Amino acid sequence: MKTFADSLKKEIARVARKELKGELDALRKTCTTQRCDIASLKRELRALQGCLFRAERVTHKTAAVVMPPAPAPTAPAARSPVGSLGSFNHEAFAEFRKALGITQSVLAHCS
Repeated sequence: MKTFADSLKKEIARVARKELKGELDALRKTCTTQRCDIASLKRELRALQGCLFRAERVTHKTAAVVMPPAPAPTAPAARSPVGSLGSFNHEAFAEFRKALGITQSVLAHCS
């Protein structure tokens, strides 16, 4: 009788493993997909935080230049990038950007 009980236990365990295998495979696939999605979201979050950091840094530099605590009367005023007739002056824009302390790469990445 012991061999019949052992055989029955083994057969029940085999059938249970067979039934669970399909469900576990689907669960593993879902878990893998979710891990991939989480990793891509983390990469996107890091990229956005970096852009935000650069934008805040530029904003702080701009605020310090635009609204200085004590105006210096001896500092030469930067020319406006737009002339009196509304035409764009690239040299004046470059001077204005340099006066604000913004590099071309920072300006290109955060615009």
